[in-house]
Amino acid sequence: MGGPGGGDVGVGGGWVWVTSKSTRNGRGKVFYSQYRPRSWSWRSMPGAFVRIDVGPKGLPWGVTQKGAIFRLDFKRGAPQKYGRRGWHAVPGKAADIGIGGNGAVWVVDGSRFNKARGGGPLYRYNPGGKPLWQLAKQNFSRVSVGPNGRPFGANAKFEVSRASQIRGVAKPVAKKVVQNKL
Repeated sequence: MGGPGGGDVGVGGGWVWVTSKSTRNGRGKVFYSQYRPRSWSWRSMPGAFVRIDVGPKGLPWGVTQKGAIFRLDFKRGAPQKYGRRGWHAVPGKAADIGIGGNGAVWVVDGSRFNKARGGGPLYRYNPGGKPLWQLAKQNFSRVSVGPNGRPFGANAKFEVSRASQIRGVAKPVAKKVVQNKL
């Protein structure tokens, strides 16, 4: 069954995405294949990500070493046709990313990561809404999301818990929006 050796893996919508083990000069590759239990057809495309996850339609989101967030859009299951042009920057900074079976995207805020407090604040992506990111109550270092969009996380002390509800006052991930470049 083999495949590329990688640093992180995300699965969703019948696709498997894997990050490169290392990046050089901010450049790297991601590998992807449709999920087939008996055969794999690995392809690669540009993407210098250290964290990756995949939504229910097979669309990956990646986080670079500097915390920049990107998502890939492609049509009819053909990411190779879009290459680098298909990665779109998403405002904010992340240390980790998780996507639920319902498409909910959660990130650990990389700009306010504090190991002594258990990690960074957890935010949910709110596409088309204001604000773009909504704050949850916990600090995590890693996040994973269930099929219903409910996040679970581990903090820097290796304590695992389910995230609480969104706080009443939503705040953006970063005060200053940075244009992420791949």
